[in-house]
Amino acid sequence: MDIFDMNCMLGPTRTDREPCFRTPEALLAEMDRVGIAEALVYASHAAMGHPADANAWVVEATRAHPRLHPCWAVLPPGTGELPEPEELVAQMRAQGVRAARMFPAVHGFPLLERILRPLLEALSGAGIPLILDQGRTSWSQFTDWQGVFAIAEAHPGLPLVLIREGGTTARALFGVWDAFPNLHIEASYIQESRIVEEIAGRFGHERLLFGTGMPVYDPGGPLGLLMGAQISQDQRADMAGNSLRRLLGLPERAAGEAPAWPCGPHGFRVFDVHGHLGRFHSKYHRDWTAEQMVSRMDQVGVERFAVSDFMAIGPDYRKGNDRIGAGVAAFPDRLVGYVVYNPNYESEMADEMARAFGALGCRGIKLHCALHDTSTEDPRYRLAFQTAQEQGCPMLCHTYQGPSPAFLMERLAAFPDAKFIYAHIGGGDREGLKPFVEVAHARPNLFFDLGYSKMARGTLAWLVEQVPPTQILYGSDHPVNGFTFQLGRVLNADISDALKRVILWDNAARIFGV
Repeated sequence: MDIFDMNCMLGPTRTDREPCFRTPEALLAEMDRVGIAEALVYASHAAMGHPADANAWVVEATRAHPRLHPCWAVLPPGTGELPEPEELVAQMRAQGVRAARMFPAVHGFPLLERILRPLLEALSGAGIPLILDQGRTSWSQFTDWQGVFAIAEAHPGLPLVLIREGGTTARALFGVWDAFPNLHIEASYIQESRIVEEIAGRFGHERLLFGTGMPVYDPGGPLGLLMGAQISQDQRADMAGNSLRRLLGLPERAAGEAPAWPCGPHGFRVFDVHGHLGRFHSKYHRDWTAEQMVSRMDQVGVERFAVSDFMAIGPDYRKGNDRIGAGVAAFPDRLVGYVVYNPNYESEMADEMARAFGALGCRGIKLHCALHDTSTEDPRYRLAFQTAQEQGCPMLCHTYQGPSPAFLMERLAAFPDAKFIYAHIGGGDREGLKPFVEVAHARPNLFFDLGYSKMARGTLAWLVEQVPPTQILYGSDHPVNGFTFQLGRVLNADISDALKRVILWDNAARIFGV
């Protein structure tokens, strides 16, 4: 199966501190490492310079590399910065450019059909897809859906591709997507549980196009999403590249054999330290019951899964913790329970901790300092640390206002048997990780959870060189960030299989006593 990445940037950056591929050879080397056959590339100049310079550069840079296909940046017509639409399209055809990309946020114009109409008509007439890049870097940012729908409706023959959709996308799009058959999603950021299967079943798998967002973002997540999806091999081949090839007018490739998913009984054992039962208020997702979780675990080879409950993190800690107890009782060899500790009910927490580690069968503590609006360093959390010390158990902490390295250095020395899992930090940016490297070497009870909705390219390979690998844990945050997307980051990291086994299973099994 030949994978075609539709979302790659090529060229130098302003400061040389941003991740980049300065040369085609550097991009091709990374594509070879992770198994990507072709890429649709735009020039870094398009986002950091001017499209007039970018378009000429990317054609020249890719000319000798048939695996790389140039994509031009476009602007609203009328200013004369680029040729007028009909001439622009003629130049694209003459140069073998098969796709256009638009950056409204970067280039400072609104996504209004009226001002773009001549360009949209020219692209549509030539059968050239338009990629809409609205600068979305987080699921909490919102797409200009009004602008998108107006363009899709007014130009039904124009293929539109939205970059880095995910998180809030479903609640905006799923109710109306059937009305816009020309609207596609690039899949470098869409990752909720069973999301590929749902889109394929409800709207057609052709709506999803494979992309990575390299060099900024790690390609492992999208590769895991693609390879772990429970779809037919023909559908997988379409998502991997054939649907894009059809849009670009390129020959399709044979689907080939279904790839062997490397997790499960005949592959890597997986212990996921970070997940949830229940439904999340900010994002749509499938899988919210214990039964649904275990079914998905069976499909993708996750053996053990440590979970807290969204209701417990939210307004009703007791009801949510009850659901964790019921889930653990129903699946004692698959689910591991975290009791949620809410510092705003400090006077009730001693009884709740006793109940959780007794009748409910919990084996860890969950702190959500952000949703509980209480700094990690607040003294009301002391009982949680004391309980983790007495139980010798992990404490998974979604932080808020810290904790500072100095606080962790002191607190983890005072409670050496408490295992502090810093939620999401292992998947964050390197600058955010650097202050905690010294703490990790001094405090073996500090652990880095990899679960994060986005990860910079090469983060895990860098992290294993900075901190003891025995302190890095695989966590997904499933179901809001699905198993396969998060697994892909470990499976495709530039590290040894021995290290992957340590991260995917050994470390979690040790600290949970499995």
